[in-house]
Amino acid sequence: MKHIIFKQHILVEDIQLHEDEINHVKSIKVSKKNKDDLMLTNYFENFNDEKCIKIIRKYEHVFEEIRVRNNYQTYKLTKFWVQKYNHDDFHDIHTHGTQDNHYSFIIYIDCSKNSSVTLFYALGYPYTSYVGKSPYGIKPEKGRIILFNSFLPHGLVPNKDEKRLVLSGNITYD
Repeated sequence: MKHIIFKQHILVEDIQLHEDEINHVKSIKVSKKNKDDLMLTNYFENFNDEKCIKIIRKYEHVFEEIRVRNNYQTYKLTKFWVQKYNHDDFHDIHTHGTQDNHYSFIIYIDCSKNSSVTLFYALGYPYTSYVGKSPYGIKPEKGRIILFNSFLPHGLVPNKDEKRLVLSGNITYD
């Protein structure tokens, strides 16, 4: 008898960010390209900010954890961006890809107790769910990173403050 398990990783780690790092990310220009956009972002820009890369590197031990757990040889940061959520801004349920070696991360740069949680949904959502387990919410905390399979559906309900600021990105493992 074969026993096959489908598993998805969500790693959460808290690290202290310095005020100058927070202020730097706050200073990055973000905008709504269209009037119907759901949040302020620089996702569509050709963004390559060395100070943001330095912040992301503070979390290398989290990226390494996935590399080791899955017997990957290397990983590469493929894209990163900043998103700012004002009151009632949200992000529809979405994924960042379909490959099992692609991961995404969210680093909470600024937030408050009223910042909306990031919600993760079961694979196959909305056609499947696990009773009492989906969606799974992770509360924002300054300096917290969430690293997860890019194919996991996730999103954000309308935000309830003016502070929620994230540095997000995608990583490919080989």
